[in-house]
Amino acid sequence: YWVPMDSVTDIKCYILKHLPLLVFPTRGTGKIDLTVSSVYLDTPNLDLYRGRLQRTEGAQAIRLRWYGTADAPSEVWVERKVHREDWTGEVSVKERFAIREPFLNDYLRGLYTPEDLERRWRQEGRLSEEEMAAGRQLA
Repeated sequence: YWVPMDSVTDIKCYILKHLPLLVFPTRGTGKIDLTVSSVYLDTPNLDLYRGRLQRTEGAQAIRLRWYGTADAPSEVWVERKVHREDWTGEVSVKERFAIREPFLNDYLRGLYTPEDLERRWRQEGRLSEEEMAAGRQLA
């Protein structure tokens, strides 16, 4: 839905009254974090939105997602969801990779490349070769 900027707060308050409460315990801190934030990317013609709305075979959604209440998250997930129709025999797929928040704007501008991502993943040593290959391919 498109919402005028001067109505955003009113709309949020109305919607929040009807949402279920999701509780995500934060590891090791004992605190409870309730926030999942998503930003969806699209073309100027809203091609991805229209494809998902019409449930077109192969329709994609591309989003940036982060968890927690921090205004500047340390890690952002770049995700692509691909819709598959039942008749194809294939299942819908969600692929994703994590990127550190300080590099996100450069990545979106094409200044931080998949090679840069893979180099950082290797330095951090958190991912298997298969995970790095899949992440690099998606990036």
